[in-house]
Amino acid sequence: MHSDRLIAGYRRIAHLSNQELERRLEERPEEIGTKDLAVVAGIASDKIAKYERWGSGETKGRAQ
Repeated sequence: MHSDRLIAGYRRIAHLSNQELERRLEERPEEIGTKDLAVVAGIASDKIAKYERWGSGETKGRAQ
Protein backbone atom coordinates (compact mmCIF):
# COMPACT_ATOMS: atom_id res chain seq x y z
CA MET A 1 0.00 0.00 0.00
CA HIS A 2 1.26 3.45 -0.84
CA SER A 3 2.47 5.53 2.13
CA ASP A 4 0.12 8.44 1.31
CA ARG A 5 -2.85 6.07 1.60
CA LEU A 6 -1.55 4.72 4.89
CA ILE A 7 -1.14 8.22 6.31
CA ALA A 8 -4.61 9.18 5.12
CA GLY A 9 -5.94 6.15 6.98
CA TYR A 10 -4.00 7.06 10.13
CA ARG A 11 -5.37 10.60 9.91
CA ARG A 12 -8.90 9.21 9.67
CA ILE A 13 -8.33 6.86 12.61
CA ALA A 14 -6.91 9.67 14.74
CA HIS A 15 -9.77 11.99 13.81
CA LEU A 16 -12.51 9.42 14.43
CA SER A 17 -10.94 8.21 17.67
CA ASN A 18 -10.60 11.72 18.99
CA GLN A 19 -14.19 12.55 18.04
CA GLU A 20 -15.47 9.41 19.76
CA LEU A 21 -13.39 10.09 22.85
CA GLU A 22 -14.75 13.63 23.04
CA ARG A 23 -18.33 12.40 22.56
CA ARG A 24 -17.97 9.81 25.32
CA LEU A 25 -16.40 12.31 27.69
CA GLU A 26 -19.25 14.76 27.13
CA GLU A 27 -22.16 12.28 27.23
CA ARG A 28 -21.24 9.73 29.90
CA PRO A 29 -17.87 10.40 31.48
CA GLU A 30 -18.66 8.12 34.41
CA GLU A 31 -19.10 5.10 32.13
CA ILE A 32 -16.20 5.62 29.76
CA GLY A 33 -13.50 3.06 29.24
CA THR A 34 -11.10 5.27 27.34
CA LYS A 35 -7.83 3.39 27.58
CA ASP A 36 -8.13 1.46 24.32
CA LEU A 37 -9.51 4.44 22.41
CA ALA A 38 -6.75 6.70 23.74
CA VAL A 39 -4.12 4.15 22.71
CA VAL A 40 -5.53 3.94 19.16
CA ALA A 41 -5.64 7.74 18.85
CA GLY A 42 -2.09 8.03 20.21
CA ILE A 43 -0.67 5.45 17.84
CA ALA A 44 -2.33 7.08 14.83
CA SER A 45 -1.11 10.52 15.94
CA ASP A 46 2.43 9.20 16.45
CA LYS A 47 2.45 7.76 12.94
CA ILE A 48 1.35 11.10 11.48
CA ALA A 49 3.91 12.98 13.59
CA LYS A 50 6.72 10.73 12.41
CA TYR A 51 5.64 10.97 8.77
CA GLU A 52 5.29 14.76 8.90
CA ARG A 53 8.44 15.18 11.01
CA TRP A 54 6.69 17.21 13.70
CA GLY A 55 9.16 19.05 15.92
CA SER A 56 12.08 18.62 13.54
CA GLY A 57 11.84 21.98 11.80
CA GLU A 58 10.97 20.15 8.59
CA THR A 59 7.51 19.37 7.32
CA LYS A 60 6.22 16.69 5.01
CA GLY A 61 2.71 16.31 3.76
CA ARG A 62 0.04 18.87 4.46
CA ALA A 63 -0.78 20.57 7.71
CA GLN A 64 -4.19 19.78 9.17
